[in-house]
Amino acid sequence: MLWKVAFGALLVASGCGSLPSIDGTVVVPARIPVRAYPFIYVASSLSEPEESVARSLARRLGEAKKSTVEWISRDAVAERMRTAGFPDASTLLLIEIEVDRGFRPEFVTTPSGMCGPGSACVGGYGRRTVVSVPYLRARVTVTETDAVTGADGTVVHFEAQAEAEEALSLNALVASRVYERIAAMVDQEVTEVSVDLAEMPGVDASRAVDALGRGDVAAAARAFEDVAAAGATFEGRPAASRAAVLRNWAWCLALGQGDAPRPGEALDRAAALMARARVLDPDGAYDDESARLARVADAVRKTNAQRALAERNFARVR
Repeated sequence: MLWKVAFGALLVASGCGSLPSIDGTVVVPARIPVRAYPFIYVASSLSEPEESVARSLARRLGEAKKSTVEWISRDAVAERMRTAGFPDASTLLLIEIEVDRGFRPEFVTTPSGMCGPGSACVGGYGRRTVVSVPYLRARVTVTETDAVTGADGTVVHFEAQAEAEEALSLNALVASRVYERIAAMVDQEVTEVSVDLAEMPGVDASRAVDALGRGDVAAAARAFEDVAAAGATFEGRPAASRAAVLRNWAWCLALGQGDAPRPGEALDRAAALMARARVLDPDGAYDDESARLARVADAVRKTNAQRALAERNFARVR
């Protein structure tokens, strides 16, 4: 065991060998966080494909059986708001779809003359014809509203299109594509994040490397902190090595707690460490990583805010 630790230290100090990665999970927040409410109302008109999309979305949201979900007609929304027909802690998701139908030209070349194997034509010319391909384009607006106060929350606009040459009917294709786009917006997504460990020549970070080899990212963060706290010993190392330690430590702080809520202090500290690493390495080696770390921190903070919103809303109806 002593030999393994010493050998690991040698690999880190020499900047060679196979180093483990820093792995963790990040929950990407829902773009439209309707699942944070105990009562969800999905509203649309009675026209197609609006109604089918809205009803399908209501069924999907109700599958978790955590919230009470109901589809309602858009015409009934104003009356229910006027008569206080929505319970406390409820949200309204309004689906609006404007459909355009049309034709786009498509040029088709038809060979003429004598054609042999492989469609190679001899002594002939290609004849170009124009065919009209029908299409259906949907412009979609999704609005999340407080069902009690009427205050708007998130508003999303997007387009979806289908053409007749595809297998399903135009209406079915557009409805399917619109539904899938909206369904992806209402769910959080767990993503795996893997960051290669930066080499740290001249630095003994074997404890951190061993911890990462075991998959214990939180322990690796503590080990990197000990390395950086070594005072004159650490400060005497090359600037590039110190920058790598700080960068590795920053990622361990950001990813070291799985998908559990991370304290904001840890994310702030990770950002500060990455900023110090960028100062120590003026070649810009960590500029892109700093931006990536900021995106991870933003996702974590937004997810935590959505969890806190859900806790408050569900506590209101217990």
